[in-house]
Amino acid sequence: MAALGLAALSIALWWWAQGSADQQGAVPQTTAPASAAQSSADQAAVSVGLRLDGPASPASSPSATAATTPTLISADDIRRQIAGLGLTRPLSGPQQVTYGGRERTVLGTIETTQADSVQTVLLVRDVVSGQIDYWQSGLRIELKPGNNYEAFVREHTYLKRRFINALYADSLVDASEITNAYNRLGSDPRVQSVNFLSVQAPVKAR
Repeated sequence: MAALGLAALSIALWWWAQGSADQQGAVPQTTAPASAAQSSADQAAVSVGLRLDGPASPASSPSATAATTPTLISADDIRRQIAGLGLTRPLSGPQQVTYGGRERTVLGTIETTQADSVQTVLLVRDVVSGQIDYWQSGLRIELKPGNNYEAFVREHTYLKRRFINALYADSLVDASEITNAYNRLGSDPRVQSVNFLSVQAPVKAR
């Protein structure tokens, strides 16, 4: 009986030792999902240009994405700039127009020479950048279909007919009236577009 008891105890201890060895060699099932989640996080970080082990990329840096504050130009600097343009006919009062999505100020005109002719050139200043645009003191008007160009120009006495075809009408406008004309025509429901006339010849101050 003692021998049988020892045999049974030996068998029991062997089975217990096998079970412990199996448990120690097994991989915990909770580590696989955790690793997969980390891998997904790494891939997501790469897709947006970030690194989990270092600083954000320049594209995601707050200093790189912050809006640039425009440099303010003092009123004295603006006056000096305008004085340096040598306007022969400066304009006063509100002279604001908008084109190209930017606000501008019609400053006045200068007289230019090309061969033996004298041309009046309109100067328009970008309010933000200070850039000066040069135009003829006139407007190109495009009407919506169904409107008569000749009748339209005659209707507006401040327009001096220059050229009319089936697509547009070019008219000269006195500089003192061109801001009001530009804004008034732009709000007319019959008008498709209104633009300043381009200067064809090189600008050379007289």
